[in-house]
Amino acid sequence: MASSYRHHPPPWVVDGLFVRDRNGVPVATVTAPGNAERIAACVTACEGIPTGELQAGIIQDLAAWCEPTATGRLRAILDRMRGK
Repeated sequence: MASSYRHHPPPWVVDGLFVRDRNGVPVATVTAPGNAERIAACVTACEGIPTGELQAGIIQDLAAWCEPTATGRLRAILDRMRGK
């Protein structure tokens, strides 16, 4: 579903239990600091990828495409994604 909505500008950063956009505007409050770090990292890393593509599994598709040649850090991440 296409939308004209644009989320707060990245990079998103962690400020205790808050996640803030690059202008310092709070965009989320969490109950555990690890959640804030994950939210900020994911939003920042996915900038430019349409939400619909994320929901449709584009990250998993990209990971599968990398599978045949992955080594090192990428191989370790792909193995964790697949529960190995």
